[in-house]
Amino acid sequence: MDRDYFRRRHRIRSQRLGIWDYSFSGYYFITTVLLQRHLNLLSSVNQRGKVILKPFGKSVDDQIRDIKYWDPQLIVDEYVIMPDHIHILLSIAPGTFHNGFSKYQIDERYQQYSKTFNRLIYQMDKYYEKEEVTEAEVEKYEELKKNYRSIRRKMLVPKVVGRLKAQSSKNFNIHNNTPGRKNWLKDYHCSVVTPTSYYRVKRYIQNNPIKYQGKPPNLVRRMRKAKSS
Repeated sequence: MDRDYFRRRHRIRSQRLGIWDYSFSGYYFITTVLLQRHLNLLSSVNQRGKVILKPFGKSVDDQIRDIKYWDPQLIVDEYVIMPDHIHILLSIAPGTFHNGFSKYQIDERYQQYSKTFNRLIYQMDKYYEKEEVTEAEVEKYEELKKNYRSIRRKMLVPKVVGRLKAQSSKNFNIHNNTPGRKNWLKDYHCSVVTPTSYYRVKRYIQNNPIKYQGKPPNLVRRMRKAKSS
């Protein structure tokens, strides 16, 4: 078995941190893209860099404005709705979360999620550090990764992104009489924003309409490259 199996297959192409509690307090830079980005369903950008929302974009805008009501720790610091994608700078304030996962939760049942999460980190890192792996170890790693993904769905950021995409798409489909149609790419990009990169990310979002030239976001280009390789 290739000694670099885990490094090549499980670390390079990840759009997010490999193992992370996405309920931790801090800032998160989120980008999600339309499934058919060439349709530019969300908005248009005029020559002055002004964003003009379309019906789908207005539905997305309504959902983003409501995020602060979804959980008391959530704050949308900055966002922009581009023709084919959206950027959000999301803040999770410190405190006790009520999403059924966070380490800050006192309830014993919720603490068990944290213990399971930490145990997965430990087990997966053991395999990652091995120079040579067997087929059995690869299968075990895949099982651990599957367990982590099931836990990650309970984390705050994935729940926010999932609700945002599902509700905005549902409202848009009702308006257009296209029930069940998928409008978003399944994957999305989310990076943890450090104190040194906060203002750079914020300016990037603010300046995105001015610099927009109809090019696909980096996420789309990376996914296309991954599929073609």
